[in-house]
Amino acid sequence: MNALLKWKVALYLTAIFAAGSVTGWMVGAKTTKVKMLSPPPPEEIGSRIRQDIHKELNLSPDQAAKVDAIIEQNSKDMKSLFDAHLQRVRQAASNRNAQIALILTPEQQAKFDDLEKRRHEPRPFNRHRNWRNRPGPDNQGRPPGGPPRREGPPSNSKTNCKTPAEAAPH
Repeated sequence: MNALLKWKVALYLTAIFAAGSVTGWMVGAKTTKVKMLSPPPPEEIGSRIRQDIHKELNLSPDQAAKVDAIIEQNSKDMKSLFDAHLQRVRQAASNRNAQIALILTPEQQAKFDDLEKRRHEPRPFNRHRNWRNRPGPDNQGRPPGGPPRREGPPSNSKTNCKTPAEAAPH
């Protein structure tokens, strides 16, 4: 093999490796984000509780069996409650959207559908962390409904603060 062919092969292998690395990183990041943002399943909660109780309480075999049965039943109950609650929340959201759709024009309905689609897209872990850097409705970097911006020096500056002794009449 000549030198040019060796360099081409090395370049192709490097490109393939880089593409695989980027793809793996993206899949891993998305999976991690989804796992971080979703609540743990009831079985996992029960498993953690079970481990803590067994580790800390030094249970007898009979106690351990009874505790395990209680935790197992509770995990099943919590899962059914979670599933029922989630279904009710989805139904309430669907009802809300149907009621809103009745009063919108076709153009507004298309925008509303787009808004709902964006609302269901994954969000950053802490979407409120940088709220000061985003303009609010008054374009002054505050979220809607926040306190009004004060003009002048802060109220706790040395020029405005007096100790009780300074404030007392002489």
